[in-house]
Amino acid sequence: MKLDPAKADFSKLIASLSKLQAMPVRGQFQPQTIKTLKAGKLEDWDLFELVAHDYRTELSGREDLRPVWERSRALLAVIAEMEVLGLRSDETEAIRRELASWRRD
Repeated sequence: MKLDPAKADFSKLIASLSKLQAMPVRGQFQPQTIKTLKAGKLEDWDLFELVAHDYRTELSGREDLRPVWERSRALLAVIAEMEVLGLRSDETEAIRRELASWRRD
């Protein structure tokens, strides 16, 4: 399903994605995601894949969470905004639960 900014307010999602995009990455964040969303050409599955990819490449398998704490909170914010907009998947729900269980210490 295409995400149409004329039919829903994506401003909070765009703000969350912008914060995530501004962080350094080991993997490859897709900077055109925000532009594509604003143009009304982004598919929901693209957003699900972006979240899953960012989690797998930047956060998954870490023992020391301190270096990636801010990134985990930024990705959690993206997922929260997706859920507000009704964009849910089993994979993003599992990622949300995992990140929500993280403790900073």
